[in-house]
Amino acid sequence: MIIKIMSNMKVPFVNLGLQHRLIKDELLPKVSELLDTGQFILGEELVRFENAFAGLCGTKYALGVANGTDALFLAMKVIGIQQGDEVITAPNSYLASASSIYLAGATPVFADVREDFNIDPEQIKKVITSRTKAIMPVHLTGRPADLEAILEIAREHHLSVIEDCAQAVCAEYMGKPEIVNFVYYTFITMSTVGYGDITPRIPETQTLAYFLSVSGQLYVAIIIAFLVGKLLMHPGKVIDKKPE
Repeated sequence: MIIKIMSNMKVPFVNLGLQHRLIKDELLPKVSELLDTGQFILGEELVRFENAFAGLCGTKYALGVANGTDALFLAMKVIGIQQGDEVITAPNSYLASASSIYLAGATPVFADVREDFNIDPEQIKKVITSRTKAIMPVHLTGRPADLEAILEIAREHHLSVIEDCAQAVCAEYMGKPEIVNFVYYTFITMSTVGYGDITPRIPETQTLAYFLSVSGQLYVAIIIAFLVGKLLMHPGKVIDKKPE
């Protein structure tokens, strides 16, 4: 017997607005407060969020950056990824995974995935070369990749592991709330509202990641300090000089 079911219901392929709609009444007052303060970069709200997010992820440190691409890029710069290096990642991820590797100066190398759409450790082994410096598993659709096998490969070949967890915040691996306990990084995450976060495990990487993340502001501050110093030292030459 063949049963035909007719329905006018339309199910959107993507509905990112739904997750925010459910907590809209909580979000809008906070957005309004932030607009009133004008503190759009860094600030107390960010510090509070970083502390809360670190607690959620089961790590001591969290560093908020502009977006997930920046988080991945900064993580690679912290561990010394540079031109000529190779980083292994999955071919079916969003372009930020591979493009962040390219932006860091390295070459993305793809290892195929399993039936769960996560990178296959056996395929990783096949593409490791003398130039390989890191592995970037991408935890797709909320399901962590086979980290136990990936970490074993990383230890054997002395490689770093940077995890792209854009789709796996709060995911559990082997019954633990944190994805992995590794020497370099646990999470590189972002949300659909356009935010990135780095959660390193050790204070040295946290400190370096922080200075890299605010280096643009520090650079501007240095230039301003230099110009102010010039004005104070030689006000006549700088301020009173008339155009010829």
